[in-house]
Amino acid sequence: MLPAIPGEGTAAYLALCYSHPVWLVNRLIAETGYEHTKAFLAENNQVAPVTIHVNTLKISAEAYRDMLLEEGISFDDSGILPDCFSIHAGSVNTLPGYKEGLFYVQDLAARLAVDIAEPAPGMQVMDACAAPGGKSLATAIAMRDEGRLLSFDLHNRKLATLRENAQRLGIHCMEAAVRDARLDAAEYHNAFDLILADVPCSGFGVIRKRPEIRYKTEEEIAGLPEIQKAILENLSYFVRPGGCLLYSTCTVLRAENQDIIQWFLQGHPNYNVEDFSLPSIRAADGVYTFWPQQDHTDGFFVAKLRKKHNTP
Repeated sequence: MLPAIPGEGTAAYLALCYSHPVWLVNRLIAETGYEHTKAFLAENNQVAPVTIHVNTLKISAEAYRDMLLEEGISFDDSGILPDCFSIHAGSVNTLPGYKEGLFYVQDLAARLAVDIAEPAPGMQVMDACAAPGGKSLATAIAMRDEGRLLSFDLHNRKLATLRENAQRLGIHCMEAAVRDARLDAAEYHNAFDLILADVPCSGFGVIRKRPEIRYKTEEEIAGLPEIQKAILENLSYFVRPGGCLLYSTCTVLRAENQDIIQWFLQGHPNYNVEDFSLPSIRAADGVYTFWPQQDHTDGFFVAKLRKKHNTP
């Protein structure tokens, strides 16, 4: 006798239809509703686009667009950023200008997170959890390669790719080194205009690109919020008064996103969340969750934290 098929409208039904664990489906339904969860799960089974960003240190977006057209390469504009293109086929290292460093690869949500942070020429910036490196590259370009960018990660092997890409793009303001973002350093206190904290997370926002992530268990991810809190707590002392601390993850679970920010603000009255907006995006409360079925990006969370002036 065949087992009973779960009824439509249940977590078990969605789990079976879209090949996700029931515990994850249940949590998503509780946090976002049934229909929203259904759309998210369906999108997770689609192929994610490859998004490239023009290195405007070397070429304008218009000039690179002309190169793609001349080569007959099919692409879409992001609709938000003029220097961003989604490529439909082929390997990125065969695109025109790859060796010359005319572009880099990064999901649109991660790039928008950098734009939300507003890096500018001459700033002192830290990318505390830099690998695989897209945000460091985007930040250096926004800085016009002027200022200082420290890009840290726990694993040197991951930083090797970042160093290679920085060299390919002609970026000189970046220094990449191994460092644990939870460790204090007196010389970094109140030293940075901007810190990017794209913390370790469960990764449930990038299932389209890494399908095996969906099979992580609740036990596997249970300890992540404590790591995220430790990183955010430590980095908060490195931001100068008036500076920005941008918290982000590539997951969509509240326990690693909104709950972390709520915890942080309760213990750090010298910080506020800061409203931000981009074309088609408005975050009146200073936080935003990108959803693949809604924003056509990875699932990604951003919170913009501003350290108050004249505070330690």
